[in-house]
Amino acid sequence: MIVMEDLEIHKKDKGSEELNGRIHRWSYKRFQRILEYQAKLHGLNVKYVDPRNTSRTCPVCNGEMDPSRNGRRLRRCRRCGLEEDRDVVAVKNLARRYYEEHMDNKNLPKTSL
Repeated sequence: MIVMEDLEIHKKDKGSEELNGRIHRWSYKRFQRILEYQAKLHGLNVKYVDPRNTSRTCPVCNGEMDPSRNGRRLRRCRRCGLEEDRDVVAVKNLARRYYEEHMDNKNLPKTSL
């Protein structure tokens, strides 16, 4: 299973910032289509989940994460103190959202991925 961000949730045009965002996401969306095609050729499924706030939410305790003092790519949880790269945090949250949306919540462990 491959889990990726659903970029289609940002369809409403809100002005030039939104247009800039669409242009910026274009190559990523194209990459997603190519990856999805290749995944199907190899018998893998691709699922899309809402990416909103995935790098701002702690994957351990659901607390809010702030930029770390040690660097702009690192995020630190206010509640539990977890400190990780924002991309790692986002990937863990994407995986957790997929399981919450598509799997039986009773079988999930109490702590997240």
